[in-house]
Amino acid sequence: MALLRILATLWILLSAHGLTMAQTTDRYPSKPIRIVVPWATGGFNDTLARLLSEKLGAELGQQVIVENRPGAAGTLGSEMVARAAPDGYTLLLATADTHAIGAAVYPKLRYDPVHDFAPISLLVSQPVAIWVSAKSQIMSLNDLIAYARTKPGAVTYASNGNGSATHMGMEMFSRAAGIQMLHVPYKGTGPALIDMLGGRLDTMFLSVQAAGSHGESGKLRPLAVSSNTRSSGLPTVPTFAEAGHPFRLALWQGLVAPKGTPSAIVNRLAQIAGKAMAEPDIKARMNALGVQVLGSTPEEFRLFLAEEIHYWREAADTLNIKID
Repeated sequence: MALLRILATLWILLSAHGLTMAQTTDRYPSKPIRIVVPWATGGFNDTLARLLSEKLGAELGQQVIVENRPGAAGTLGSEMVARAAPDGYTLLLATADTHAIGAAVYPKLRYDPVHDFAPISLLVSQPVAIWVSAKSQIMSLNDLIAYARTKPGAVTYASNGNGSATHMGMEMFSRAAGIQMLHVPYKGTGPALIDMLGGRLDTMFLSVQAAGSHGESGKLRPLAVSSNTRSSGLPTVPTFAEAGHPFRLALWQGLVAPKGTPSAIVNRLAQIAGKAMAEPDIKARMNALGVQVLGSTPEEFRLFLAEEIHYWREAADTLNIKID
Protein backbone atom coordinates (compact mmCIF):
# COMPACT_ATOMS: atom_id res chain seq x y z
CA MET A 1 0.00 0.00 0.00
CA ALA A 2 2.84 2.37 0.83
CA LEU A 3 4.33 1.77 -2.63
CA LEU A 4 0.97 2.44 -4.26
CA ARG A 5 0.62 5.71 -2.35
CA ILE A 6 4.14 6.77 -3.47
CA LEU A 7 3.38 5.92 -7.10
CA ALA A 8 0.08 7.76 -6.92
CA THR A 9 1.78 10.83 -5.47
CA LEU A 10 4.43 10.76 -8.21
CA TRP A 11 1.74 10.47 -10.88
CA ILE A 12 -0.10 13.46 -9.45
CA LEU A 13 3.08 15.54 -9.31
CA LEU A 14 4.08 14.62 -12.84
CA SER A 15 0.60 15.33 -14.13
CA ALA A 16 0.59 18.71 -12.42
CA HIS A 17 4.02 19.51 -13.86
CA GLY A 18 2.85 18.53 -17.34
CA LEU A 19 -0.28 20.66 -16.98
CA THR A 20 1.79 23.63 -15.80
CA MET A 21 4.19 23.26 -18.74
CA ALA A 22 1.27 23.02 -21.17
CA GLN A 23 -0.35 26.12 -19.70
CA THR A 24 2.97 27.99 -19.85
CA THR A 25 3.44 27.01 -23.50
CA ASP A 26 -0.14 27.96 -24.37
CA ARG A 27 0.35 31.44 -22.88
CA TYR A 28 3.73 31.95 -24.56
CA PRO A 29 4.82 34.64 -24.92
CA SER A 30 3.33 36.59 -22.03
CA LYS A 31 6.26 39.01 -21.64
CA PRO A 32 9.10 40.47 -23.76
CA ILE A 33 11.66 38.12 -25.30
CA ARG A 34 15.34 38.95 -25.62
CA ILE A 35 17.76 37.84 -28.30
CA VAL A 36 21.31 37.96 -26.97
CA VAL A 37 23.91 38.89 -29.59
CA PRO A 38 27.36 37.94 -28.27
CA TRP A 39 29.01 40.63 -30.38
CA ALA A 40 29.17 44.42 -30.34
CA THR A 41 26.58 46.66 -31.96
CA GLY A 42 26.89 47.76 -35.55
CA GLY A 43 28.06 44.56 -37.25
CA PHE A 44 26.14 42.08 -39.36
CA ASN A 45 25.20 39.89 -36.37
CA ASP A 46 23.59 42.87 -34.69
CA THR A 47 21.82 43.94 -37.90
CA LEU A 48 20.44 40.46 -38.52
CA ALA A 49 19.19 40.10 -34.94
CA ARG A 50 17.36 43.43 -35.11
CA LEU A 51 15.71 42.59 -38.42
CA LEU A 52 14.63 39.24 -37.01
CA SER A 53 13.42 40.75 -33.74
CA GLU A 54 11.02 43.05 -35.58
CA LYS A 55 9.53 40.15 -37.51
CA LEU A 56 9.27 37.90 -34.46
CA GLY A 57 7.73 40.66 -32.38
CA ALA A 58 5.06 41.37 -34.98
CA GLU A 59 4.16 37.69 -35.28
CA LEU A 60 4.22 36.88 -31.55
CA GLY A 61 2.52 40.05 -30.36
CA GLN A 62 5.29 40.77 -27.85
CA GLN A 63 8.34 42.99 -27.84
CA VAL A 64 11.55 41.20 -28.85
CA ILE A 65 14.61 43.00 -27.50
CA VAL A 66 18.15 42.67 -28.84
CA GLU A 67 20.78 42.62 -26.09
CA ASN A 68 24.47 42.86 -27.03
CA ARG A 69 26.86 40.92 -24.78
CA PRO A 70 30.25 40.97 -26.56
CA GLY A 71 33.49 39.44 -25.33
CA ALA A 72 35.85 36.46 -25.73
CA ALA A 73 34.99 35.77 -29.39
CA GLY A 74 31.29 35.53 -28.57
CA THR A 75 31.66 32.98 -25.79
CA LEU A 76 30.66 35.26 -22.90
CA GLY A 77 27.19 35.98 -24.21
CA SER A 78 26.78 32.36 -25.27
CA GLU A 79 27.62 31.09 -21.80
CA MET A 80 25.11 33.49 -20.29
CA VAL A 81 22.31 32.11 -22.46
CA ALA A 82 23.38 28.52 -21.75
CA ARG A 83 22.74 29.24 -18.05
CA ALA A 84 19.45 31.11 -18.61
CA ALA A 85 16.01 29.75 -17.74
CA PRO A 86 14.75 27.40 -20.49
CA ASP A 87 11.43 29.18 -20.88
CA GLY A 88 11.70 30.66 -24.38
CA TYR A 89 12.30 34.21 -23.17
CA THR A 90 16.09 34.23 -23.65
CA LEU A 91 17.44 33.31 -27.08
CA LEU A 92 20.89 33.51 -28.63
CA LEU A 93 22.10 34.47 -32.08
CA ALA A 94 24.63 31.66 -32.50
CA THR A 95 27.44 31.88 -35.04
CA ALA A 96 30.15 29.71 -36.53
CA ASP A 97 32.55 31.21 -33.98
CA THR A 98 30.40 30.53 -30.90
CA HIS A 99 28.96 27.13 -31.81
CA ALA A 100 31.50 25.38 -34.02
CA ILE A 101 34.95 26.94 -33.99
CA GLY A 102 34.80 27.74 -30.27
CA ALA A 103 34.24 24.07 -29.48
CA ALA A 104 37.29 23.22 -31.59
CA VAL A 105 39.83 25.72 -30.31
CA TYR A 106 38.83 26.39 -26.69
CA PRO A 107 39.61 23.31 -24.55
CA LYS A 108 38.21 25.12 -21.49
CA LEU A 109 35.01 26.41 -23.12
CA ARG A 110 32.48 26.82 -20.31
CA TYR A 111 29.48 25.61 -22.29
CA ASP A 112 28.76 22.76 -24.69
CA PRO A 113 27.49 24.09 -28.04
CA VAL A 114 25.40 20.95 -28.57
CA HIS A 115 24.24 19.74 -25.16
CA ASP A 116 23.65 23.12 -23.49
CA PHE A 117 21.35 24.51 -26.20
CA ALA A 118 18.15 23.74 -28.06
CA PRO A 119 18.67 24.54 -31.77
CA ILE A 120 15.80 26.53 -33.26
CA SER A 121 16.70 27.47 -36.83
CA LEU A 122 19.71 28.03 -39.06
CA LEU A 123 19.14 31.49 -40.50
CA VAL A 124 21.77 32.56 -43.03
CA SER A 125 25.20 31.77 -44.42
CA GLN A 126 27.64 34.19 -45.97
CA PRO A 127 30.85 33.48 -47.86
CA VAL A 128 33.93 35.59 -47.35
CA ALA A 129 36.25 37.11 -49.91
CA ILE A 130 39.98 37.59 -49.64
CA TRP A 131 40.75 41.29 -50.08
CA VAL A 132 43.74 43.56 -50.65
CA SER A 133 44.03 47.32 -50.79
CA ALA A 134 43.36 48.87 -54.18
CA LYS A 135 46.85 50.38 -53.85
CA SER A 136 48.37 46.89 -53.80
CA GLN A 137 50.13 45.46 -56.84
CA ILE A 138 48.39 42.14 -56.17
CA MET A 139 45.64 41.75 -58.76
CA SER A 140 44.58 38.11 -58.37
CA LEU A 141 44.61 35.20 -55.96
CA ASN A 142 47.51 33.62 -57.82
CA ASP A 143 49.42 36.92 -57.57
CA LEU A 144 48.98 36.80 -53.78
CA ILE A 145 50.19 33.21 -53.60
CA ALA A 146 53.21 33.94 -55.79
CA TYR A 147 54.06 37.03 -53.73
CA ALA A 148 53.77 35.12 -50.45
CA ARG A 149 56.09 32.43 -51.78
CA THR A 150 58.80 35.00 -52.42
CA LYS A 151 58.51 36.32 -48.85
CA PRO A 152 57.72 33.39 -46.53
CA GLY A 153 56.26 34.60 -43.22
CA ALA A 154 56.46 38.27 -44.21
CA VAL A 155 53.11 38.82 -45.94
CA THR A 156 50.61 39.89 -43.26
CA TYR A 157 46.96 39.02 -42.84
CA ALA A 158 44.42 40.24 -40.30
CA SER A 159 41.81 38.32 -38.33
CA ASN A 160 39.15 39.07 -35.73
CA GLY A 161 41.29 37.34 -33.12
CA ASN A 162 43.08 34.10 -32.33
CA GLY A 163 40.88 31.12 -33.03
CA SER A 164 38.31 33.15 -35.01
CA ALA A 165 36.84 31.96 -38.29
CA THR A 166 38.99 34.39 -40.26
CA HIS A 167 42.14 33.20 -38.47
CA MET A 168 41.36 29.52 -38.93
CA GLY A 169 40.22 30.07 -42.50
CA MET A 170 43.37 31.89 -43.58
CA GLU A 171 45.59 29.27 -42.01
CA MET A 172 43.67 26.53 -43.83
CA PHE A 173 44.00 28.39 -47.14
CA SER A 174 47.70 29.05 -46.59
CA ARG A 175 48.35 25.40 -45.82
CA ALA A 176 46.49 24.25 -48.94
CA ALA A 177 48.28 26.82 -51.12
CA GLY A 178 51.69 25.94 -49.70
CA ILE A 179 52.43 29.41 -48.37
CA GLN A 180 53.19 30.91 -44.97
CA MET A 181 51.82 34.32 -43.95
CA LEU A 182 52.09 36.31 -40.74
CA HIS A 183 48.93 36.42 -38.60
CA VAL A 184 48.03 39.81 -37.08
CA PRO A 185 45.01 39.45 -34.74
CA TYR A 186 42.75 42.48 -34.19
CA LYS A 187 39.93 43.14 -31.74
CA GLY A 188 37.61 44.15 -34.55
CA THR A 189 37.26 44.62 -38.28
CA GLY A 190 37.45 48.43 -38.11
CA PRO A 191 41.07 48.75 -36.93
CA ALA A 192 42.18 46.07 -39.40
CA LEU A 193 40.53 47.91 -42.28
CA ILE A 194 42.28 51.14 -41.32
CA ASP A 195 45.65 49.38 -41.42
CA MET A 196 44.97 47.67 -44.72
CA LEU A 197 43.75 50.86 -46.37
CA GLY A 198 46.86 52.58 -45.00
CA GLY A 199 49.15 49.98 -46.54
CA ARG A 200 50.28 48.51 -43.20
CA LEU A 201 48.57 45.18 -43.80
CA ASP A 202 48.56 42.98 -46.89
CA THR A 203 45.34 40.98 -46.88
CA MET A 204 42.35 39.67 -44.90
CA PHE A 205 39.09 37.76 -45.17
CA LEU A 206 35.93 39.87 -45.14
CA SER A 207 32.31 39.35 -46.06
CA VAL A 208 30.73 41.76 -48.53
CA GLN A 209 28.87 43.38 -45.66
CA ALA A 210 32.02 43.84 -43.58
CA ALA A 211 33.90 45.39 -46.51
CA GLY A 212 31.03 47.85 -46.81
CA SER A 213 31.64 51.17 -48.53
CA HIS A 214 35.34 50.40 -48.93
CA GLY A 215 34.44 47.52 -51.21
CA GLU A 216 31.74 49.47 -53.03
CA SER A 217 34.04 52.43 -53.68
CA GLY A 218 36.90 50.28 -54.91
CA LYS A 219 39.29 51.10 -52.07
CA LEU A 220 39.46 47.37 -51.42
CA ARG A 221 40.01 44.76 -54.13
CA PRO A 222 38.42 41.31 -53.78
CA LEU A 223 40.48 38.46 -55.22
CA ALA A 224 38.25 35.41 -54.71
CA VAL A 225 35.14 34.32 -52.78
CA SER A 226 34.82 31.18 -50.69
CA SER A 227 31.35 30.08 -51.88
CA ASN A 228 30.75 27.21 -54.29
CA THR A 229 29.23 29.62 -56.79
CA ARG A 230 29.84 33.31 -57.32
CA SER A 231 28.41 35.63 -54.68
CA SER A 232 25.42 37.82 -55.51
CA GLY A 233 27.26 40.60 -53.70
CA LEU A 234 30.41 40.16 -55.84
CA PRO A 235 29.17 38.68 -59.14
CA THR A 236 32.35 39.47 -61.13
CA VAL A 237 34.75 37.96 -58.57
CA PRO A 238 35.82 34.33 -59.14
CA THR A 239 35.43 31.64 -56.54
CA PHE A 240 38.51 30.04 -55.02
CA ALA A 241 37.75 26.94 -57.11
CA GLU A 242 37.60 28.99 -60.31
CA ALA A 243 40.97 30.48 -59.38
CA GLY A 244 42.38 26.96 -59.06
CA HIS A 245 42.40 26.71 -55.27
CA PRO A 246 39.22 25.06 -53.90
CA PHE A 247 38.54 26.26 -50.38
CA ARG A 248 35.65 26.23 -47.92
CA LEU A 249 34.79 28.95 -45.43
CA ALA A 250 31.34 30.25 -44.61
CA LEU A 251 30.13 32.42 -41.76
CA TRP A 252 26.68 31.43 -40.56
CA GLN A 253 24.12 32.58 -38.03
CA GLY A 254 21.35 30.68 -36.31
CA LEU A 255 18.89 30.97 -33.44
CA VAL A 256 19.17 28.77 -30.33
CA ALA A 257 17.63 28.61 -26.85
CA PRO A 258 18.83 27.11 -23.55
CA LYS A 259 18.62 23.34 -23.26
CA GLY A 260 15.27 22.22 -21.86
CA THR A 261 13.19 24.87 -23.61
CA PRO A 262 9.81 23.20 -24.35
CA SER A 263 9.72 21.67 -27.83
CA ALA A 264 6.40 23.38 -28.56
CA ILE A 265 8.07 26.78 -28.06
CA VAL A 266 11.16 25.76 -30.04
CA ASN A 267 9.07 24.54 -32.97
CA ARG A 268 6.88 27.62 -32.95
CA LEU A 269 9.91 29.93 -32.97
CA ALA A 270 11.47 27.89 -35.79
CA GLN A 271 8.36 28.24 -37.93
CA ILE A 272 8.11 31.99 -37.31
CA ALA A 273 11.83 32.55 -37.89
CA GLY A 274 11.69 30.62 -41.16
CA LYS A 275 8.69 32.62 -42.30
CA ALA A 276 10.40 35.89 -41.34
CA MET A 277 13.62 35.13 -43.21
CA ALA A 278 11.64 34.19 -46.33
CA GLU A 279 9.89 37.57 -46.53
CA PRO A 280 10.81 39.55 -49.67
CA ASP A 281 12.30 42.56 -47.87
CA ILE A 282 14.64 40.38 -45.79
CA LYS A 283 15.67 38.25 -48.77
CA ALA A 284 16.35 41.32 -50.91
CA ARG A 285 18.52 42.92 -48.23
CA MET A 286 20.46 39.70 -47.64
CA ASN A 287 20.93 39.13 -51.37
CA ALA A 288 22.43 42.60 -51.78
CA LEU A 289 25.01 41.66 -49.14
CA GLY A 290 25.82 38.33 -50.73
CA VAL A 291 24.14 36.50 -47.84
CA GLN A 292 22.24 33.27 -48.46
CA VAL A 293 18.97 32.91 -46.55
CA LEU A 294 18.61 29.34 -45.29
CA GLY A 295 16.03 28.49 -42.65
CA SER A 296 15.76 25.01 -41.15
CA THR A 297 13.92 22.82 -38.72
CA PRO A 298 15.41 22.38 -35.23
CA GLU A 299 16.57 18.86 -36.12
CA GLU A 300 18.19 20.00 -39.37
CA PHE A 301 20.05 22.68 -37.44
CA ARG A 302 21.16 20.12 -34.86
CA LEU A 303 22.66 17.90 -37.58
CA PHE A 304 24.32 20.91 -39.21
CA LEU A 305 25.94 21.87 -35.90
CA ALA A 306 27.34 18.37 -35.41
CA GLU A 307 28.89 18.44 -38.90
CA GLU A 308 30.37 21.91 -38.39
CA ILE A 309 31.91 21.03 -35.03
CA HIS A 310 33.46 17.88 -36.50
CA TYR A 311 34.87 19.85 -39.45
CA TRP A 312 36.43 22.58 -37.31
CA ARG A 313 37.81 20.15 -34.73
CA GLU A 314 39.65 18.32 -37.51
CA ALA A 315 40.91 21.67 -38.84
CA ALA A 316 42.09 22.80 -35.39
CA ASP A 317 43.92 19.52 -34.87
CA THR A 318 45.55 19.73 -38.29
CA LEU A 319 46.64 23.34 -37.73
CA ASN A 320 47.49 22.70 -34.05
CA ILE A 321 45.48 25.75 -32.95
CA LYS A 322 44.24 25.75 -29.35
CA ILE A 323 43.35 28.81 -27.24
CA ASP A 324 43.77 28.63 -23.46
